[in-house]
This record gives sequence, C-alpha cells and structure tokens, in this order.
Amino acid sequence: MGRAPGPDLLTAHALNAHSDAAAGFPRQVRDLEAWVGGRELDDGHPFAAIRAHPTGPTERDAILRLRAKAIAGTAGAVAQRLRVLAASLDLDELVIVTWTHDPAARLASYELIAREFDLWAQTP
Repeated sequence: MGRAPGPDLLTAHALNAHSDAAAGFPRQVRDLEAWVGGRELDDGHPFAAIRAHPTGPTERDAILRLRAKAIAGTAGAVAQRLRVLAASLDLDELVIVTWTHDPAARLASYELIAREFDLWAQTP
C-alpha cells in the first residue's frame, strides 16, 4: 500500500501536491480491509488477482498466514484473542491498531475494546 500520505488529506495534498497518493490512500485502506476480511474485490484489483490466482503454494501459504494474524470480529471475540495472545507471549501490555480511515469508526472500535478490558472508566 505504500507509505501513509500524512496526518490528514489536506496536509497530505499540501506536502504532495503532484501526487495522487493522498487521494488514493483511503481506497487502499478499504481494499486492504476487504482483502484481510475475505470480502470480494473487483476482478481488476491486484489483491483480487492474488486471491484468485496465486502463482503457487508459497503465495497461498503467505496469504493464509497474513489472514491468520489479523484479529477481527466482535469486541468480545477480539478481546478473547488478544488475551490469549498476551498470555502466550507473557505480555504486560498490547498496542492495538484499527484499520479504518474513518475516525469515528476507529474511535468506536477503540471504545468497544476498552470496555471489554474494563479500561473505559480509566480514560480521561
């Protein structure tokens, strides 16, 4: 997907006036979310081509490994997987990144997971 274009589209356009990377970044994020989530993409999309016609077992295995690492689902299901992961690696804390361009959806995701971990009351 390349590098993030900047903190917001206005800044990204100002810094990269001659590039369409900033304009295409939200689409790239949505496409990546769809691919990781197993949803269908347009036939002409490179991710769709990889899914439909991987060149061999190595590519298919790599795709399956990437999907297996993604944690998605309901707040309860995500929290359970995170607890198992943290316990298996003997971690004291986790950093969570939600893949969505929409700030409201990202905040809602963090709020849901905070409630699952009883962190909601601790937030300022």
